[in-house]
Amino acid sequence: MGRPQTRNNFLERQNKHEDFMNRIHRATVTDVHINKGTISVVIESFPYAREVLMPLVGLSMPPGGPGNAVNDGILSWGRYVPQTGDMVLVGFGTDGTCYSLGYHAVYYKGMDFVDEGKESRGGTGWGEASDRRMKPGYWDFRSSENCTLFLGNTAKVTSGPHSITLNKDTGDITTNTGLIVERYGEASEVRKGDARRFLLPTDSSETYIVSTATPDRTIAQNSAQESTDTVKFGTLAGVPIEVTKVSHGEVVDDLTKTAMIPSTYIPFLAGTQVRSLEAVKDPAGATDLYLRLVDNLGNFGVSALTATAFQWVTPLAAWNISNLSTTIVSTANISLTATTDISLSATTSVNLTAGGSLTELATGAITRTGSAITDTATAGAINSSSTLAYNLTAGATMTLTAPLINLLGLVTAGGTPLIKLTPDIAAAWGAYYVAAAAAWTALSANPVVSPDPATTAIFTTAAAAAAVMGPLLAAASS
Repeated sequence: MGRPQTRNNFLERQNKHEDFMNRIHRATVTDVHINKGTISVVIESFPYAREVLMPLVGLSMPPGGPGNAVNDGILSWGRYVPQTGDMVLVGFGTDGTCYSLGYHAVYYKGMDFVDEGKESRGGTGWGEASDRRMKPGYWDFRSSENCTLFLGNTAKVTSGPHSITLNKDTGDITTNTGLIVERYGEASEVRKGDARRFLLPTDSSETYIVSTATPDRTIAQNSAQESTDTVKFGTLAGVPIEVTKVSHGEVVDDLTKTAMIPSTYIPFLAGTQVRSLEAVKDPAGATDLYLRLVDNLGNFGVSALTATAFQWVTPLAAWNISNLSTTIVSTANISLTATTDISLSATTSVNLTAGGSLTELATGAITRTGSAITDTATAGAINSSSTLAYNLTAGATMTLTAPLINLLGLVTAGGTPLIKLTPDIAAAWGAYYVAAAAAWTALSANPVVSPDPATTAIFTTAAAAAAVMGPLLAAASS
């Protein structure tokens, strides 16, 4: 078994190998024992192998209170796990124990040559070939999986082709990546870039949502592009409830996990994709209380099926709305109110149709002008009233047709219309004018009664007028 190691034994060995043990040596890592925190090394140009602790950048485990428990609130470290083939520096303690003291480069300048050799592929990230220029006081780190941290005139973190750069001079933060996901609050998130979703609750990774906007793009770039901000409440059951969502780009339908079809939610939208969405959900997160969509043709739609109020308040704004046609449908009332004027103008016809009553009321003047003005009430009455003047003007013909036409303007003290025309009144007036025509004709032909030529001429004129009025009134009464 050999004799036990003693201080004298070490001194004998140290004296024998004093030149070797009093120096720092370069050693090559031959194996890595991560669980133990050790590495196996072979000292350069000497058949001496040892297992030593990994060299650390820094490690702090301050003791806590009574009992010297570790205070994990202020633990601090910086560590690098060596790789096989790394070069380290080792030395010996007073008891002969071998320690790893740090890392060493066999040929530092050689890293520049390696970087330049891969310049066509962007370099290794080491030197000028990779656009990396070191200065005194700079820090530069790179992992074996091509993740880097650079602290110099900027702070830059990279992982492969993805990076975040903070520029202290310009105050900019620049992110280059395919998808940015920001999670905040209880369960809310912002997604910008490639559209990806979990297709099934059991999926461990998200799947790219295929773009339907540009089918000619390459496979690597064929994912839909979105900028989506979704606010969600967390729940005890672990299933978050969506409250609101704002999305732009190629909006994803989270029910089908495909590009959203506009007409599925607002039928008259004719586009094939949704380019902008704003949604407000019910307390359960299941129904859209408010939905605003813009499709890829620029069509715009708003849906608020359960809303009981919809109001725009712009007291200082002048509104200008220009479109092809406008249809307004109300299941109850439509009211237009202006403190000055309301003008309805059309190059052809203005049609007002009411299933019940149509009422116009003005404290000033009501004026209608047009080549064709049609008011239609399928049931009830059309009432037009003005406390001042009421003007109806037509460039061609104005026709009033009704079983009863009342023109109420000047009336007698009792309220009886001075002008009233009904079919029975028209028939009576017709008969009167037929009889009057015969009487005037007879008088004009009787020189005994009216020998005066001037009087005879008056009779003749009256007879002709009565002959015209009689048939007209008779026709009006039929």
